[in-house]
Amino acid sequence: MARDMCMAVTFMLVAVVVQANQCSSGSECPNNGEPQNLVSLLQTKLRMNMLGDGASMMNNPSAMLTELEGMVRSGETPAFNLITTIKNLIEDDIMPGLQSTRDEDALATTDALNAIKKCNNESKAEEARIESSTQVSVETARSLHAACREAEKILYDHNLTDPESFCVKLGKFLHDAQDLKIPDGSSREYSVTYVKWASTQNCCDGTQVAELDNGCRASEAELADKEAECNAAQSSFESDFCVWKIELQAICNGLDTCHSNAVRAYENHVNKSNKVNDKWDLETQALHKILCYCNVWLSERDNTDDNRSTHNATQFEVCKDQTYTPEAVNYGTPAEKVNCDLKNTDVIYPGTTGFTTQEYSGCLDFVGTVTPCR
Repeated sequence: MARDMCMAVTFMLVAVVVQANQCSSGSECPNNGEPQNLVSLLQTKLRMNMLGDGASMMNNPSAMLTELEGMVRSGETPAFNLITTIKNLIEDDIMPGLQSTRDEDALATTDALNAIKKCNNESKAEEARIESSTQVSVETARSLHAACREAEKILYDHNLTDPESFCVKLGKFLHDAQDLKIPDGSSREYSVTYVKWASTQNCCDGTQVAELDNGCRASEAELADKEAECNAAQSSFESDFCVWKIELQAICNGLDTCHSNAVRAYENHVNKSNKVNDKWDLETQALHKILCYCNVWLSERDNTDDNRSTHNATQFEVCKDQTYTPEAVNYGTPAEKVNCDLKNTDVIYPGTTGFTTQEYSGCLDFVGTVTPCR
């Protein structure tokens, strides 16, 4: 923007130069040996290509300052209205344009810093979303599986150890059953009486053993159904856990990429900005000196020469020694990358021994084969 403004000002100054140096009789502008004032000398030198491209000179305040200082040393006393025009152009156009460019650069710095913060904020927002959704699903699935395995253990222990269970009773019945033995040489009467008695005992009581067997089979079927239910709950839990792991890893990978790219963009901006700010500082220093010269020329009129300034060598020396201290540019401090919590899912997950120990320590004898995360 500042460069475009300088180009516009160049053409305005050239127009002023041409208008100011036309003689009242319409004659040609004076040659380099007959300079009438500052602007006429500038125009004459531009016409004679002693300064090269006029637009380039006006785009470079330092070059313009050098030329003006040459005018000061020559003792020129330019017309008030011409110096006023130059001063107004600098104050109203060039310097505001330069300041606008600086403001745009400062805004770009703010945008670069905000981009870094945005990476952190979006990562934390996504982390919170997963915590309230996927992580909740994992915790629910974990609880359902744990409760199921606990119920499975109760059924198993009941069938195996509870004296009132059908399976325990059946085992006791079969254990206590005596072999049917009819001693050799026993009479028919004894043998009949013995068999009648045995039919009421464990070895031959078909009704009782059938009842116990049916009850035990039903209990075992219930246990098998519960085992299948728990295996399905285990599979669901492990699947949800793997999804959780993948989502968390994606967040952290995305944060790494986003933050590093944003920091790199910020650093590139700062490097470029440092270079142009040095240039802008030099230009601003030159413009302040030019304004100082203009103010000296405008400070007093020469009564012997209507509408012309006096040449105050002392004041011009003050301008020459004038210094300009630019304000330090604040590029801020880029935000550090926030911590991305993987919840230890990068170390312990389905497929690792740590997962089995951590999640199934209370039911290791009952869990099915773990399905590893892909």
